[in-house]
Amino acid sequence: MEFILYLVGGITSSIIGITILESKASTLKKIIGVFFFLGLGSMLLKNAWESGKIVFGC
Repeated sequence: MEFILYLVGGITSSIIGITILESKASTLKKIIGVFFFLGLGSMLLKNAWESGKIVFGC
C-alpha cells in the first residue's frame, strides 16, 4: 500500500513542479516551487522504489 501512495505522490509532485515551471509566476517563485515540488517528488519516488523492492522481493 505504501508503494502505491509513494508512487502516486511522487508523480503528482513532479507534475506540479513542471506545471509551476511553465506558469507565469515570477522567476523567484518558479525556482522555489520547482525545487520544492521536484525535490519532494524525487524523495517520494525514492521511497516508492525502496518499498517496492520490499513488496516485490527484489
